[in-house]
Amino acid sequence: MAEEKQTFIFAGDTEVGQRLSTLLMQGGFLLASDLNDADVVFTYHENQSKLEDIYFGSPGLLSDTKEGVILVDLSPTTPVFAQELNALALVNDRQALDAPLVVRDMVVQDAFAFSSNLMIVAGGASDSYDAVYPMLRAIADRVSFMGKSGSGQASKVALTLYNAAAVIGLIEADSFHGLSGKLFDAEDLLEEALSANYIAPVHAAFLDALRNRSYKGTYTVEMMMGELAAALSAADDKDMIFPQAEAGFHLLELLAVVGGSSLSPAALTLVFGSEEKAREFGLDWSRAEEVYEHHHDDECCGGHDDPDHECCGRHDHHHHEEDEYLNDDYPNDFMGFSSN
Repeated sequence: MAEEKQTFIFAGDTEVGQRLSTLLMQGGFLLASDLNDADVVFTYHENQSKLEDIYFGSPGLLSDTKEGVILVDLSPTTPVFAQELNALALVNDRQALDAPLVVRDMVVQDAFAFSSNLMIVAGGASDSYDAVYPMLRAIADRVSFMGKSGSGQASKVALTLYNAAAVIGLIEADSFHGLSGKLFDAEDLLEEALSANYIAPVHAAFLDALRNRSYKGTYTVEMMMGELAAALSAADDKDMIFPQAEAGFHLLELLAVVGGSSLSPAALTLVFGSEEKAREFGLDWSRAEEVYEHHHDDECCGGHDDPDHECCGRHDHHHHEEDEYLNDDYPNDFMGFSSN
């Protein structure tokens, strides 16, 4: 007798949910008709506040799913959040697994449509992981069990920090090539770097996107911001400071402010270019002037004489909540869970 396939349902970002649901159904798994019928519930949202609503709101996954269900969170969050979710799931007779997605090639047109472009690093109880492993493999070609609850998100944070550094470095290198008067052949240098294993093929693809001015894709600036926000929040939880990651986040934030939140991260190169070139892709630098002037006016810098006060151009690294970094303009959500 054939083994009965598990049923699943997805809650969170609509576009990502539809693509991952397609991968699961192609793998032979069955889409449940509602939450109470699902053996496994997958979630993904780039904003942790919205994710909290999905789990803890009304309706919410901790109360409106059947007992014994496995809750698999594919979102970028913090290890602390993953551990708290796991503890609350156990109290409510559910199981939770932190299994954040890792997108390998960020600039491919449809980043979530192919399992070959996705990785998963998972943390939680080994029996829960074993139970959903076939489903995870339907989503991602590479799936790794990292250990106890929170270890998946901790692994994701490490990968996010590495990836953000690489992306910013590639954009700066490409910008320097242009500003240097093109004193070297970028194609020749790229070929040499690839043959020497100095850069990875996915980074070569990113450089191609920069040169081809290809800034459209399903993996967006907003998603990368969500990943960096989670990484910076995780750093704050450990009283750590990551200046490079913060700088990268604020560059992405600037791009989002001027209208680039739905573009691919390759569009970050436009921040280093002219306003005229940015306008070709729908960006409006006057928005940045309005936002940052308003922000400056709201600061308290005129109300004291202490130049070292944290509001006078200084950054307090120990006050982040992930929500601080992200706006509320998110896609409609999937399977009846509203992000608004």
